[in-house]
Amino acid sequence: MKQDQVTIYLCGSMTGLTHDQIGAYYRETVAALPEWMTPIAPLRDKDILKNAGALRASDYDEGAYGEGIMLTTRGIFARDSFDVRRSDALLADFSRANRVSIGSMFEIAWAQQQGKPIVIIMDKDGLHDHPFVRASTPFIFEPEMRETAIKTLVSLMRKGL
Repeated sequence: MKQDQVTIYLCGSMTGLTHDQIGAYYRETVAALPEWMTPIAPLRDKDILKNAGALRASDYDEGAYGEGIMLTTRGIFARDSFDVRRSDALLADFSRANRVSIGSMFEIAWAQQQGKPIVIIMDKDGLHDHPFVRASTPFIFEPEMRETAIKTLVSLMRKGL
């Protein structure tokens, strides 16, 4: 049986991190996924942020990151919610978080509400360790179990015997 292509929304902290730090997470994750999994990253087409330093959510409202609808609060919200809806599963990695990611909390809630599989990587008793996050999925792994988390995602999405 041929494996159908599936899409995986890559969720995780952005505020307080640089474009390069966030991009490193995406590159590491994509390298670990089988070719039948297509990642969707919220940072795509935002190369203008490469020289922005540590990202701040409030700067989107002020236009600090430049022109364009995808660099506004409403554009980010609309595209990220659309991306979660069109994805088959969500992988959230909070191992690099230095602040609570409110946007990621929305993305997890949207995915959970739609019955999509969710795999989360986070520190026990860390910034994102909350009853709502823990109730959203049984698939929560500590950062040192990242490889197991990705294997779990692959197993969840694989078809066949």
